[in-house]
Amino acid sequence: MGTKNFQSVILRHSEHVQNLIPTNKLLVYDIAEGWKPLADIFEIDIPALPFPHVNDTKSYGRDRNLPTE
Repeated sequence: MGTKNFQSVILRHSEHVQNLIPTNKLLVYDIAEGWKPLADIFEIDIPALPFPHVNDTKSYGRDRNLPTE
């Protein structure tokens, strides 16, 4: 499966899920948004801890001894 086909499958699946699940029951989450959407949906205070970014590009390259730029 090529990259474009894979992206198309993911997009179609995402649209399908969004059409099936009522908006008040579904969180479409972008990890870049940090704690706020998660805290809102679970009705909790935003944690005082920094949001973990253990899978970002810099960490990914560092953990595998790859260039990060």
